[in-house]
Amino acid sequence: MRKVLAAALTVATITPVSLQAQSVADLCQALGKVTVGQWVQYEMKADQIPGGKADMRFAIVGTEQTAGSDHYWFEIKMNTTQGAFISQLLVPGYPYETSDVKGMIMKMGDQPAMKMPPQMLNMMQRQNNNQAMELAQKCEGAEELGWESVTVPAGTMRALHLRATDNSGEMWVTDAFPFGMVKWVGNKGEELVLLGHGKDATSSITETPKEMPGM
Repeated sequence: MRKVLAAALTVATITPVSLQAQSVADLCQALGKVTVGQWVQYEMKADQIPGGKADMRFAIVGTEQTAGSDHYWFEIKMNTTQGAFISQLLVPGYPYETSDVKGMIMKMGDQPAMKMPPQMLNMMQRQNNNQAMELAQKCEGAEELGWESVTVPAGTMRALHLRATDNSGEMWVTDAFPFGMVKWVGNKGEELVLLGHGKDATSSITETPKEMPGM
């Protein structure tokens, strides 16, 4: 599931550009141009998910000044058979280094939203398993397989077909809507397909987060 999520995060940062007139390298350069309100929703299928599938929404839900510059609140909301899980990361852009995460809020089901304390955030910042960044670094070497007509629950659309450099899967991207990913198919049967998209996202966490106990 981590590979599915990482691939989705990587491609989800592509903003509307004229992909058909660009190379894969140019497409990858479009990463990081995010706008508050952008959202996409997918159905994700993977053996590691309770029940085998879940709905997942990626959204840019706000901005905040930190470390002297604008940062974005990037929200991932997953609805599973075991309830909803929401995480929000305060990041400078996409793709981002794990060390650049300046804040994190989590909410599981009906439990209160919790803000990660500095000690735990510092531990997370020192981790090097940022698969989203790893995939982004491989993006420029992706094999371009051509433009195709792709049908997903959100409709039928024309999309650029790419194969990951490490053969972990294939993706279809488009400039028809914010974020750009239409479909991802992994080499272990995992899959994401587009359910919908828009530009009116707001935070799924409406309460004031509580401070998570420190270590």
